[in-house]
Amino acid sequence: MTAEQANSAGRKKRLPLWIKAGVTVGLYGVLFWFTDWATLGETLRDANPWLIAVFVGMMFGSVTISAHKWRLILRIHDLHFALSRLQRYYFIAMFFNNFLPSSIGGDGYRVYKTLDNPRGRLFAVAAVVIERATGFAAMLVLGYLAAVVMYFRTGDDLAGTVTRVETVIGGACLVGLALIIGVRRFREHLPTRWIPEKVRTVARFVGDYRRHRMLSFRVIAISFLFQAWNLTLYWILLDALGAHTTFPVVMLLLTLAGIVAFLPITLNGIGLTDGAFIGLAVHYGVSYEAALSCMLLVRLVNAMVSAVGAWFYFSDGHQHPPTRPAAGPSRPVRLGGAMAT
Repeated sequence: MTAEQANSAGRKKRLPLWIKAGVTVGLYGVLFWFTDWATLGETLRDANPWLIAVFVGMMFGSVTISAHKWRLILRIHDLHFALSRLQRYYFIAMFFNNFLPSSIGGDGYRVYKTLDNPRGRLFAVAAVVIERATGFAAMLVLGYLAAVVMYFRTGDDLAGTVTRVETVIGGACLVGLALIIGVRRFREHLPTRWIPEKVRTVARFVGDYRRHRMLSFRVIAISFLFQAWNLTLYWILLDALGAHTTFPVVMLLLTLAGIVAFLPITLNGIGLTDGAFIGLAVHYGVSYEAALSCMLLVRLVNAMVSAVGAWFYFSDGHQHPPTRPAAGPSRPVRLGGAMAT
């Protein structure tokens, strides 16, 4: 490959990034185009500073809740990390998520910092995946409950649509879960030699959650606690900005905006999530400037939290390789043909 061909290939690889950046800037341009700047200034100037302070404190507290949940998941797999270390990793991950062009950058960093463990790499990856998945599932459940309440109270069409769609999806998930349980029971009657090694590895992984049922329930409980915490801090922020709304409305806004954020057309969902939240908030009676102020303050405080992560990273967070944590009694796990203990 010539130098010209290499440069051309590099430009093609960077093209999606530039497209996402352009869409991000364009969406925020549209948001600002429809802004009444005088009203926006009044909204921010009249905001309750004490409630804003509570919101900022709760945003930092979210990191501790998430790090504690991650720690519990690692404990389920007999991997023991100090909470203070995982908090540090989580702050750095937020710095990566907010300032790298991919929202999985922070998750990749957290996986990397826990890769060197006695059980194997699968458990480092799976812990982060489970932490994310349980949080998303809890958000969907609370969003569903909020939609049901709103639909039966007010007959709101959007809430009704969400209720019907999530009912179908929830039913499909229950059917899938029943099939998984059935396959697991069928597998128990098969000779071990008939089961592929990777399937046995996954079975041992799932077995950790069966052995540590109380820790597993705590992980689920913390997932709902985090979503309730997130709901409360957004409700407090909206109230501080003079937008008085209900918990079900805020939960539905967060759920739908969170789903929209998965569309990979902007940088880390910036602009897309904001636009979805603002549009839905206006639909439910929140003023445009109050909704925009809410998202601008969320972005600002996220940057503050990320600044803490940047300080950790550039001070000493990236200078030390991941260290092997303590582990409880565990069976050897075979990964890719190599035995890890």
